[in-house]
Amino acid sequence: MRIELTGSFVLSAPMEQVRPMFTAEGERAWAPGWDPEWADAEHVHEVGEVWSTSGPPATTWITVQADPDCVRYARVAIGDSAGIVSVSFAPADDGTRVTVAYDLSALSPDGAVRLTQFEASYGDMLEHWRVFTSRALE
Repeated sequence: MRIELTGSFVLSAPMEQVRPMFTAEGERAWAPGWDPEWADAEHVHEVGEVWSTSGPPATTWITVQADPDCVRYARVAIGDSAGIVSVSFAPADDGTRVTVAYDLSALSPDGAVRLTQFEASYGDMLEHWRVFTSRALE
């Protein structure tokens, strides 16, 4: 099973302020429970940076793109799912349009169930992201 999901929201801040919030370290400011563990003690946001999250499921992340207008991460949730997460940024009348895309494939029957649930709640997740990042930007 494979899912491809995309959605957008607008944040009332310039791209230079918004982009860092969608790095492994920047997400700490707004995502409850987000606690990445670094493979490299320096953890500079750049291509090749590796970190993990405990989940569930435990997930390994690798930065594969770190441009001013797009960040992209490969992720493997052990025994569950794998794929690419992209977050792109564009100027909007009220600030910055954030577009989030997930392209994930299940690695197990349990992973397929989890992806089906994720797909059903994707809009809610994006609204959660918008609310929490907006608060962090205030």
